Amino acid sequence: MPLISTNPYYTETNVDPQTRCWIQDIDGVDRRQSCRAAAGRVVAGVANHLFARQPRVRFTQFIPNGDIWNDANSRDPVLVWCQDDLTKMGRTAIVSVLTVPREQSNSAAANAYLQWQSNALENTGLYQLNTAATNYWADLQEHQFRISRGDEANAVVEEGVSIFGGYRIVDVIVEEEPQESLDTDIHLYCDATLMTTGREVLADFAEQARARIHDYRSTTLPVALSWSGQKNATDGWSTPGSPGTQEAMAVVNTADGDSVYVNLLDHSNTKWDPQSPGVTIHCEQAGVGPDDEATGSEVHVTIRALAATSSGATNAKIRCESPYSNAEVTVTNVTPNPEWITFDSTLVVNSLVDDQAEDSTRNKVDIFGQVDSGSLWVYAVAGWITYV
Repeated sequence: MPLISTNPYYTETNVDPQTRCWIQDIDGVDRRQSCRAAAGRVVAGVANHLFARQPRVRFTQFIPNGDIWNDANSRDPVLVWCQDDLTKMGRTAIVSVLTVPREQSNSAAANAYLQWQSNALENTGLYQLNTAATNYWADLQEHQFRISRGDEANAVVEEGVSIFGGYRIVDVIVEEEPQESLDTDIHLYCDATLMTTGREVLADFAEQARARIHDYRSTTLPVALSWSGQKNATDGWSTPGSPGTQEAMAVVNTADGDSVYVNLLDHSNTKWDPQSPGVTIHCEQAGVGPDDEATGSEVHVTIRALAATSSGATNAKIRCESPYSNAEVTVTNVTPNPEWITFDSTLVVNSLVDDQAEDSTRNKVDIFGQVDSGSLWVYAVAGWITYV
């Protein structure tokens, strides 16, 4: 398994001076030049840096201090998400968490820890500290542990983290681990040794670089939106009333109307507008085609939701809307067994819009829900940019 070392920094990526067909020398004479190894080595170095040093963030969630549980119960899992796992890269991830102790006035210890869902071998150390009252300045602790994925799943994978012994999370980030070197047996890579200094760049390197960069570009795409409710103290998915709690977003027909779409973040909003509550999608210059064509500036987002309805509920739907398109899905499974369901189409946002825009063009996604004759509960939403 030969290893290719990678530069921790981006280098100059403009190889135009080395690749022009003609160049003007110091005397003003036009001279023909060919593309030689120097330009290819720059491309290989930058591509390998990208493959190894720019990992994806899989999931993030901050829990406001008023919503942090305070009991000794376990929740397996406590937070959930999903993602499209098609890439050869990012085989190891780091779970970083900010935690606070359980609030107990006595000195009783508990084997509190955070664990990768259904994998007792990948978890934090035991956390046995108790405190009479939480001081968010003095009591915060950072813990980390690694998780290993192995080969790419080539599928949508559902993941989560679990807590035991009253472990209390304030913030959690799951991100793939950067690599110092690329293993040619398992990773994407560009082989700079295909080029010899002073010689022409041949088709073998050019095609390898094109294929590898395209593979990375089409399979290692970021999560665009992610939210998870928390399981309750009895390790179950809750069924709160409208508008919901930190454990679930809820739509109830008696409170919100029969088959009336309401914004899940603020039920007083029933349609998209630039200032309504939603999720901003950062996708400036992330199109996959010519900017002067509408399809070239389209960025597609695949969306899934973990949801369920009450028994007898009808016409339960979740809808995501941007200024450029909408996507929805019908929820038919009944509590207490929520299921991940995929929206009927991808949601489209615009790569030509400034990420800082706040007007009617902004790439903001609003999430709506509706139900007739019952209740709809949304426990998690996940969306990732999809190569189309």
